[in-house]
Amino acid sequence: MLTRPAVSVGHRVTAGQIIGVTGSSGNSSGPHLHYEVHVAGHPTEPSAWMAAHGAPLRP
Repeated sequence: MLTRPAVSVGHRVTAGQIIGVTGSSGNSSGPHLHYEVHVAGHPTEPSAWMAAHGAPLRP
């Protein structure tokens, strides 16, 4: 990420809320983002979870 995320562990976010900006800080081979969804402390498949919460991921 180009800047520190605007949220941290435990923060709730809403659909469409910007939580960070992707890009290359010079420590990677190109712009990318690692994204995870955890429910009750367990990783969950993010595409279905996001769609169910009104924020489908775009290809």
